[in-house]
This record gives sequence, C-alpha cells and structure tokens, in this order.
Amino acid sequence: MKFKRIIIASVVLALIGTSISVYMYNKPRKNLSKVRAHYSLAVGNLVKEFVANEEAANVKYLGKVLEVRGVVIQQESEGSTVLVFEGWDISGLRAELESVPNQVANKVGQQVTVKGKCTGMLLDVILVECVIINE
Repeated sequence: MKFKRIIIASVVLALIGTSISVYMYNKPRKNLSKVRAHYSLAVGNLVKEFVANEEAANVKYLGKVLEVRGVVIQQESEGSTVLVFEGWDISGLRAELESVPNQVANKVGQQVTVKGKCTGMLLDVILVECVIINE
C-alpha cells in the first residue's frame, strides 16, 4: 500500500515537472520594441565599460534592456540572425535578433540601432531578443 502511494506520487511529480518544463520552453517572449530601455548608448562605450571592469558592468547592465547604436561589421544567419557590431579593441557586440533568419536585409556597413536584453560578455558583449528600431 505504501509502495503504491510512492509510485503514484512520483508519477504525479514527474508529470507536473514535465508540464512546467514544456510551458517554460514554449513561453512566448516579450516583444522588446515597446519596452522602454534602461540605457541608451553607443556600442563602443558599452564594450569599453565591460572591458574596463566586467564585474561592475555586469551589475549595471546584466538582464537590463539596452538600446545600442553602432556599425554592423558582420551578419550571420545560422539558426537565428545575429548582427556583429564594431566595438572597441578586440571586443564587439553580438545582437541576436528575434526575427526569422533571412528576412532581415543585409545591414553590413550600416549604422543600426537595436534594443535587446544584455546577458553579459564572453569575448563580445551579448544582447538577446533584439529588435531593430531605426528602420
């Protein structure tokens, strides 16, 4: 009898856990085009702050919505469209767009403003869930 209750409780917990996981994976993301940015700055200034003191920049920008402007030096479209911006020194900024790949016109060499959520710095500063706001 006790063994049967443990099995039933385990199955119920597994179903609840699976349901929560599926919901979180498929949860719609907020469209950042209508969200007010916490900070608006040039790509070079943002990258300089991260290079100078990554810990302080993480405290200031991590998880925040940023509006950045700069020159696109590369555009990648594998899986999702990523714009790579000219930065400072050897670091730059990578902005992963929310649009469907191959539907974004070639932006290489253009001054572009994007709004996205900062997830920190690897070699480049990373923004996700980005939208282009100056078209």
